[in-house]
Amino acid sequence: MPDIPSAQGLTASFAGVSLGSVIGFDADSTAGTPYEFTPATATVVGAGLNSRVVRQLNWASVENGTTSFRALGNPIFVESDMGMRGTLAFSVGGVSVSRTAAIKTSRRAGERGGLIQAAYEFVFTGED
Repeated sequence: MPDIPSAQGLTASFAGVSLGSVIGFDADSTAGTPYEFTPATATVVGAGLNSRVVRQLNWASVENGTTSFRALGNPIFVESDMGMRGTLAFSVGGVSVSRTAAIKTSRRAGERGGLIQAAYEFVFTGED
């Protein structure tokens, strides 16, 4: 059976500030914003008023992705911190990452009888 990486020991910090007791993370990559275009060599389908051309899809840019974390306790970063840029450093499954990011969202959630949890979403800026 192959080795399955563990999130045990997950640590994260942003702009030199620890996110605290991190209990989970999500990392997303995206191809960016798509746009459609019709090349000069497009295939024509049909004839007359019912004719169409086959369009193509391309990407305006390749986005750098997002990463979000869940931690125990109240959020460290608040509304006035949104958009701030800094170094997002985290270590999980034996892999360490350190990249420039901007904080996009900070949320707080809880339920009766449970612990309050903070959630943060960061967008990589592509500056590194």
